[in-house]
Amino acid sequence: MNTDERTYSMSEIREQRRVTTQRLALEQRRLDALAKMDEAAAELEQAERELEALRRGETQAGEPAEAVHGEPEPHAIGERSAKILEDHADTWLVPRDILAEMDKRGWVDTDTTHALQRLRHALRRVAISNPNVERDESGATFRYRYVSSRIDGFAVSAVPQGNGAAYPALQRGQSNG
Repeated sequence: MNTDERTYSMSEIREQRRVTTQRLALEQRRLDALAKMDEAAAELEQAERELEALRRGETQAGEPAEAVHGEPEPHAIGERSAKILEDHADTWLVPRDILAEMDKRGWVDTDTTHALQRLRHALRRVAISNPNVERDESGATFRYRYVSSRIDGFAVSAVPQGNGAAYPALQRGQSNG
């Protein structure tokens, strides 16, 4: 008798699938919670640095540090990535490109491997929460872009046929950028 031969019942397979799905969902929740904690810790560190700068007299009391620069600087990694995507509107960017831009702006305060992992989790949340941010999952590396103008739903527009006569057609609001 061959020991490599395995037999499974459908009920065993379904039970294993159910348990694995449940375990995977719980691990994903745990991973998301850890990413949020990591982002919150980075934000807390930033606030503590600003408080220390205030104590040393580098900024005026009662005036937020961002007021010196005009536009408030985003603190959380999700806000920073959304700002970069918006600054590069309608352009597909991979997380490494976004991280390089963050580094250029002085927004990376840890090693790049750790920052890249945090960024990937943050980008996932940004794509879910921001309707202008799209996520392309078709390749090995997810790509993200901020869509500056979007036609919601379907719009009827006239499309000329080969002989020049126009007829109504449904036009989808997404483009292949």
